[in-house]
Amino acid sequence: PVDILTFHYNRNMAYAPAARTYDEAIDTVLELWPELRDVERDHIKLLVTGSDHLVRVPKMSWQAVLLDLPRYEVVHV
Repeated sequence: PVDILTFHYNRNMAYAPAARTYDEAIDTVLELWPELRDVERDHIKLLVTGSDHLVRVPKMSWQAVLLDLPRYEVVHV
């Protein structure tokens, strides 16, 4: 499995350890961008690049998708 991802939000990027769960990924996002702490967790969405567009990764799919992501894959917030 991938060990590090690139998180992207509002034209800013940061490397972070790949979160094993969706909730841990949201925790990472909130740590990287404290200005999002006032946003309800359910309103924060994570997306990865599909074949020709961004694809949302819902909580139920996070672990399965994580297995196929390459190192440094960009996760858009």
